[in-house]
Amino acid sequence: MRDFLKPRADRGAGERAYDEITFRRVLIDPWRMGGSTGFQTAAFDAERDQPVISEWKTAPADAVLLVDGAYLLGGLKGIWHYTVYVDAQGAQADEQYLADASPFFSASAVVDTSDPKAPKRILSDSC
Repeated sequence: MRDFLKPRADRGAGERAYDEITFRRVLIDPWRMGGSTGFQTAAFDAERDQPVISEWKTAPADAVLLVDGAYLLGGLKGIWHYTVYVDAQGAQADEQYLADASPFFSASAVVDTSDPKAPKRILSDSC
C-alpha cells in the first residue's frame, strides 16, 4: 500500500494516508476482471512525494493478489477475500483503528510476532 499513499500535504493518519480511489481504480477493479484487462501496482513514490506512472501489467485469471500494508481492515475491509492481521506487539498501536476495525475479530487470521523467530497464529474466537 506504500505505493498508493497520498502526497504528504494531503496525508492523514492511519488509513486516511492511502489514496483509496486510485488504488481501487488502477489495481483492485481491473484485477477483479480476471486477467481480461491491465492493472497497475503503483501510483505514488512516497520517498519523492510525487505520483508515478507505472507499467500496465496483466496476470492470468488464476493469479492471486497479495496486498501488504497497515490499516487495511478499516475502510478497505470489504474488498478482501482473506485477511491476516499481524499483531506486532510492542509496536505503537493506533487505538482508534483498533477500536473501529476490530482486527482481532474481523481478520481471517491473526499472527502474533512478539517472537519474530517463532510467529504463531492466535485463535481469537470468543469461546
